[in-house]
Amino acid sequence: MIETDIPGFPGLVRGVSTREHGSMPRTTSTSEVKLANRNGLVFHLGFDPARICQARPRHETLVSFVEDSSESVLEADALMTDVPNRLLTVATADCHSVFLCTPSRKAVAIIHAGWRGVVRGIVPVAVEFFRWRYGVKQREIGALIGPGIQKCCFEVKNDENGLTNFVSWPGFISGGNGRHFVDLAGIVSEQLHRAGVRAVSKSGECTCCSPLGFFSFRRDKNSLRGISFVGFMES
Repeated sequence: MIETDIPGFPGLVRGVSTREHGSMPRTTSTSEVKLANRNGLVFHLGFDPARICQARPRHETLVSFVEDSSESVLEADALMTDVPNRLLTVATADCHSVFLCTPSRKAVAIIHAGWRGVVRGIVPVAVEFFRWRYGVKQREIGALIGPGIQKCCFEVKNDENGLTNFVSWPGFISGGNGRHFVDLAGIVSEQLHRAGVRAVSKSGECTCCSPLGFFSFRRDKNSLRGISFVGFMES
C-alpha cells in the first residue's frame, strides 16, 4: 500500500511496505540487506534515506516531535513533524499504523497502534499532541488506519494477556464456542472519533491473510518486518 497524489494533501506520501519490498530493519540494523531494502524503497518514494526518522516503540504512550536536527531513531510510540522531506517510519508486522495529516500546516504523524499501545491510549494522546503542537482543530486532521491484523485473524485467549485487556470495548469483541476475536481497527477508529477526528478512513487490509503479502508475526512467527511511512515532499 503506497499512496501519493492524495486529493487535498499535495506532497503527502504514506504507505506500508509489502514482502516484495523485502524485510526492513526494526530500527538500526547490522543487516546490509535490510538496510538496502529500506533505503531503496525510501529513495524510490523520492526521499533521502539519510532523512529517515524511525520510531522505536515502547508499547506505551510516548510521543516524539521530529525536527530538522532530530536523530534517525527516536524512542517513541508516535512520531510527528512539520519538517518537509523528513520521512517518519516504524517497523510493523501485524500492528496497525495510524497516519495523521493536516494540509494547513503540512504536518504529519505516524502512530504505532499495537494492541498494548491502543489499550493504553496512544491514539487519543497522539491526536491531542498533534492538535496542540501544530495549532490545528480536530476537524482539520485527516486520519488513515493502515493495514494490520483484522478481526478475522486477531484471536485472543480469555486471560490477562488477551481478552481481559479489551473489557472496555465489548462492542468490538466477537466469536463463540470459547473463541474470541477483537476488532482492533474498529477500536482505533472509535478512539479517533472520540478524540474529535471526523475524517477517518481504514485500509481494511489484513496483514495476516491479505493476498497483498504483508509481513505478519501472527502468521509466520519470525522477526521479518515491513515499514509504515509518512511524510510531506517539499513543493
